[in-house]
Amino acid sequence: MPEAAGWANEQNGVVTEQVGGLRVGLAGREEAEAVKSLVVAGLTERWQTYDPTLNPDLDRLDEALAVVIAVDGERVVGSGRLDWVDTETVEVRRMATATDRRNEGIARLVLDELCGQARAAGAARVVSETEAAWTEAVALYRSYGFTETGREQGRFGIAAHFALDLKLESEAK
Repeated sequence: MPEAAGWANEQNGVVTEQVGGLRVGLAGREEAEAVKSLVVAGLTERWQTYDPTLNPDLDRLDEALAVVIAVDGERVVGSGRLDWVDTETVEVRRMATATDRRNEGIARLVLDELCGQARAAGAARVVSETEAAWTEAVALYRSYGFTETGREQGRFGIAAHFALDLKLESEAK
């Protein structure tokens, strides 16, 4: 399994795309607290509480293959994380969009950059899991081309699993 890419400003240089006033690209260490705050705000909104013992990865963002952010001015308004699952598969995790910026396509921009990072890293497959009741997240993955691969009872409800085969996707183009 390849190494984690680390923070953008240390190894790869930030490759930022300007999209409708937003900057979308790899996060640097200086954005770590803003990313964590955005994710914690989303979790707290969803569950009316936040338990840091259930989310230790939020303090280890540097272990990710990539952390992608969408920034408006100086404010991080969207984020997502990419982690290796095995030598060919990466997982999209910790997708979050600022409450007041939802339904603007920010999550799709972040997902697009995460999938681009997966391709660049040589991944063959991208997977994700979300709570089936999060209809917006389910719709996002489906509209992007992910296939639902199953559902199961999870710790916090019914978990929906998704996969995107990057090899099939590139062969179709």
